[in-house]
Formats: sequence, C-alpha cells, structure tokens
Amino acid sequence: MSTLQSGNDEVEEWNLGEAMAAPMFAQWKEVLDSNEKGTQRFEHIKSVILPQLPALIAAQKPNAPIAREFMDRTSIGLTMFATRVYKAEQDGVTAIAALRIARKLVISDEGVQLIEGGLAALASSDKKELCWSCGANSHLPSAREVEMYRKKAGGGNGVLDYETTTIPVPRCEPCKNKDQSSAVTLIVVPLVALVVGVFSGNTYGGGGFFLGGICGGLVGFGMFFLIAAIMDSIDQGDPEHPLVKERLDTGWLCGSPPEPEGKDT
Repeated sequence: MSTLQSGNDEVEEWNLGEAMAAPMFAQWKEVLDSNEKGTQRFEHIKSVILPQLPALIAAQKPNAPIAREFMDRTSIGLTMFATRVYKAEQDGVTAIAALRIARKLVISDEGVQLIEGGLAALASSDKKELCWSCGANSHLPSAREVEMYRKKAGGGNGVLDYETTTIPVPRCEPCKNKDQSSAVTLIVVPLVALVVGVFSGNTYGGGGFFLGGICGGLVGFGMFFLIAAIMDSIDQGDPEHPLVKERLDTGWLCGSPPEPEGKDT
C-alpha cells in the first residue's frame, strides 16, 4: 500500500469516527448549555453520555488516534462542566466528582495539566477552601495536616539530612469530627476488648483473671493494630490532592523522616 493510500485511509477512518461520535458530542453541548441544576446534569452525563464512550471506542481500530481523541474530548467536556457548575452554583461536590472522572479518562499531557489545574483551583479557592473528603466548604483551621519529607541531595541518613514540610489538606468540620471519632475508636475498642476478654475468661473460661487478661489483651492488641493501619492510611491524606501530588511527583514522601541509623541512645 502506498503512503498516499495509507494517509487517505487514515483520514477516512478519522472522518467515520467523527461521524459516529457526533451524536454524543451534540449531547455534551446540550448539557453544557442547559439551565438545569448541576446535579441533574451530572446524573445525565453519568447515565446517558459516558456509557456511550466504551462502545464508540470499541468501534475503532485498536490504538486508533481517534479513540484517544474521544477520551480526551470527553475529559475536557467534564472539565468544562465542572468549571461552569462551580462558578454558577458553588457546587464543589459535583465539580470535584466530575474532575476525578475526567482525570481517569484523559490521555494528553495538555489535558492532564488542564484537569489538575482545575482540581488545584477548587482546592485553593480564594474565597473558601473545599473539603477534599466530601467537597463541602471548609476553612483552614479544620485542615488535615499531612507531614511530608524528602532526603536532601548528597545527604546521609540523619534526620537533619531530610527536608520536611506540612501540607494543609482542606477539611470541613463534620469530616474533622468524623476523623476525631475514629481516633477515639482506636483507643476505646481495644480497651473494651481487653475488659470483655478478662470478664469472659474469669466467668466462663475457667482460667480466671490471668487467662482472661491474656485473651483480652491478644484481641485488644490485634484490633489496635488493625484500626491503627486503617487510620494511618486515612491520615496520609489523599495522594491525588494537588498540593500533595505535586510534592509526591518531585520525590517527597508522606510521613516523618526515618530515625538515623546508628543513632546513640
């Protein structure tokens, strides 16, 4: 096949793909121009428009450029929708949800930058902060502080050879209270397990207080480490938050610097 013929075939495939996608993108325009509430339009996007994308891509040749174009255009449509719904209604929940879907679809570097810029703008609005957990309005005093560190260039293993920083991830009061309740649970549940174990061993086990204490202690410590692991993963903050992700991409890690090796005690 000649180069000219190959080029003509690619143009024909592209035009065919464009024709197939035209109805879906017409629906995008209607949604973007609609006066309905953002939540209603978002439900329409999720239930009517987005389900068309897999079949549309499957109808193209494997790895066809037009298929990647469809994904990028869809992600841009979601980004435009998120921007408009936030500006018109201050609906951070819907805007963030739309941008997160867009982030999963986007392929081009330009699209990634556009979406992450939108997430960053929502997360650090001049007028109000948005809770990264639920999308509700928040203020900095309620923020979750994510500790991060990275090794200094040419440094050794001592703590002084690490850079540290604290990232305030926006969080609303209800989510802050929920996190605090989880922290209380981390302490209370193992203690309850210990008491129940002691009581059960003393009353039913025939082993008395000592055996009950051992059983309760094993259950309590097991639950402590399980809940602690869950709490630790929560406390790291969302790695997709723009302020955290920006540092993760440049070598920073969540948490505190490791203890220096061979430190005198």
